Amino acid sequence: MADDTIPERQLILLRHGKADSGAGTDDFDRALATGGETESVLIGEWLRDNALAPDCVLSSPSARAAATAALACDASGVGSGIIQYDRRLYLASVETLNAVIEAADAESRRLMIVGHNPGLEMLLLSLVGARQLAEQGGGEMSTAAVAVIDLTTGWASIGTGMGRLSAFIAPRDLR
Repeated sequence: MADDTIPERQLILLRHGKADSGAGTDDFDRALATGGETESVLIGEWLRDNALAPDCVLSSPSARAAATAALACDASGVGSGIIQYDRRLYLASVETLNAVIEAADAESRRLMIVGHNPGLEMLLLSLVGARQLAEQGGGEMSTAAVAVIDLTTGWASIGTGMGRLSAFIAPRDLR
């Protein structure tokens, strides 16, 4: 998709915001740090300002991912009511992420997945490849980093090398 073709679908990968250290807390229950809350809102505003608000959001139900999803969705203007929580997204592998995406609502045109590394970063690499990531300045999915991937296929046909990175941004780029 090196031309100006309008993508069939857009997949947005959003890593959760910076979490509290969680001393004495189960990893699943770690909350967002104040900085993570700020990051999540910044990314939501960026999505809104760039007309990239999702029409479907699937999130890990971990405390930090759920809070990131809610804050980003509210700031993007779509509201947190569209978020669906899927336990499989907690520390998911690429294979599990692909399975969740493949089962997404076929009517959705812009799907956002809110989850964790290393799975999100590995999925991004699988979909667009290392060369494209390097050319676009993308790569490490730091906390609250977002990657927007254009796809020319439906969710059920997602696979290796099938995407084009159209945007990659981290909150530090917005400050």
